[in-house]
Amino acid sequence: EAEIVFGPLTAIQVTRTRVEGSVLVVEARISVNLTGITVEEDAARMQTSHLQLIKMIYDKFAASHAPVSALEPLEVVKSYSEKRSPRWFNVPENFKQSMVAALDARAQVLRDLSSMSAWREVSEHRAKHMRQLAGLCTLEGDHDVAVKLLRMSFEAEETEQRCKSLLQLQHTSSTTLHHASPPRSVDASPQRISSQRSTSPLSRSSTMASLKISKLDLKSVGNALIERKKASTQTTFMQSVRAEVGEMFAHQPFTTDEVRRVAALIWILEHAGAAPPWTTTIVHLVRGSSRESDFHVLLVTFLRTFNLFLPSEPCKDALVYAVVADDKARPPIRKGKIRRIIHSDDGGPTYVLQLDRSTTMESRRVMLVEEGGAGAIMREAARLNNATLVSKLLDASVSPTCCSSHGVTALHLA
Repeated sequence: EAEIVFGPLTAIQVTRTRVEGSVLVVEARISVNLTGITVEEDAARMQTSHLQLIKMIYDKFAASHAPVSALEPLEVVKSYSEKRSPRWFNVPENFKQSMVAALDARAQVLRDLSSMSAWREVSEHRAKHMRQLAGLCTLEGDHDVAVKLLRMSFEAEETEQRCKSLLQLQHTSSTTLHHASPPRSVDASPQRISSQRSTSPLSRSSTMASLKISKLDLKSVGNALIERKKASTQTTFMQSVRAEVGEMFAHQPFTTDEVRRVAALIWILEHAGAAPPWTTTIVHLVRGSSRESDFHVLLVTFLRTFNLFLPSEPCKDALVYAVVADDKARPPIRKGKIRRIIHSDDGGPTYVLQLDRSTTMESRRVMLVEEGGAGAIMREAARLNNATLVSKLLDASVSPTCCSSHGVTALHLA
């Protein structure tokens, strides 16, 4: 007998067997699996999956430029889990406890990100990073946090704008002060130099007086710059929002926080077009305020401004679901594109639909498909039982039969 020792991750693969007399011969070959896991790694599978979850959560926040200090709860859970024995995670109750701790750490990160104090370490592009994180929260269903981040982003933007204005004003003041100083003579004669050195106290006091006058002039220059900026057409986004909301609700001005809500609403409609999952964030944004009805008016107004209303009647090439309940051999509703509209005096128009390359059908009852826009917001408001917003959209002529790409309408979700 001889003992043969193989290297790690080495296996013996049986290729075939044969019989020679009374001996069974087994033919085998050496197989090395470099991708196989070790016994220790196999025992630590549960711990590895837990650490991978923490890493996935951390990487998502980091990719959206979350402040490092806000991610500390995830770092603490990761450090604690790495110190534990891998076999501890193999107990179901312990594994459940560790996963709950990871999700609790994520919830703590979201709470920290909703506070302005967590963003003090971010010096550049603060508002932009807040909006990136708002997009991440919207995708993952944390809509209330997304609303807070959007409102904070406009607060940060205003702060940055004020700082820039102060720096520009300070720079203008220092430039004016420099030009207000009397120019020194270039004459380098000894007599001229001596006369300059022996300046009388009266002349020095007159020089100080001229500097004081210059400082008073600087104040008037600063006021003129501020008035010119107010009169300029190149206003900031928040200034234009305040002006527009102020004209619409002059009888009861909006607070600063309410103006930021309006700015967040405009930003979503402009950049996302009220497409899912932003529709849920929009419904969360316009509710929970003492002036919820005014926000509904603004939402309808901005939906029209950004052309997010579908036409009241289906038109050619529109994607629709057609009702074919009379034909028992086919499904009750079928999805297709309108190719032709036949107008008649008895019962309204008939729509000729293209279902696929070779199939067409006619129907008088169709439902427009709208993934985003006013129809999508109505479906989300119905799902969240926001009857006031649904009523406001119905008054604005949004069709209750407007459906998603799967044929779901607000009536299905109410």
